[in-house]
Amino acid sequence: MMFLAQHEPKMRYMKISSGHLKDWIMLDVARRQGIPIILSTGMATMQEIVTAVEKCQPEVIMHCVSAYPTAFEDANLKAITRLKRSYTHRTIGYSDHTMSIFIPAAAVAMGAKVIEKHVTFDQHWPGPDHHMSLTIKEFDLMVKGIRNVDLALSGDAALTTRPACEDTVKAIVEERRKHAHD
Repeated sequence: MMFLAQHEPKMRYMKISSGHLKDWIMLDVARRQGIPIILSTGMATMQEIVTAVEKCQPEVIMHCVSAYPTAFEDANLKAITRLKRSYTHRTIGYSDHTMSIFIPAAAVAMGAKVIEKHVTFDQHWPGPDHHMSLTIKEFDLMVKGIRNVDLALSGDAALTTRPACEDTVKAIVEERRKHAHD
């Protein structure tokens, strides 16, 4: 007797790595699967990114620098702004290979909505990226930092209203001003 699972596992997204960005046949096949695509853009020029996006129609475009690890001066977070301007109807993310828990938070401040970061249980394991991956504790700190930056980005950019947290100080200042002219 054979039992079939009632719910087959379903991929929520298909990630296409930077190394496959110029594999036009694979991009076309991936698009036809009907699974939302996350496309990494390491090692690609803007024209190559444009062509890849046309081929696979990704839901998420990840700015990426394919260096393990990536030096801070090579991270080029300004590219996130360019991708946001060029692809206003797509989600822009950042695939980070720096040795930092702070650079992903900076990417969020630049507009990234998805963050990819390597994690390992042991940075001494063999392999190409364990040495530059975060530990679980570092990953937790990174996520908390990203959430704090995201909170700090909320508010009224036009300054038509002020945050309620200023009410106490505002009342003290107004009281001092009132008594200063007495």
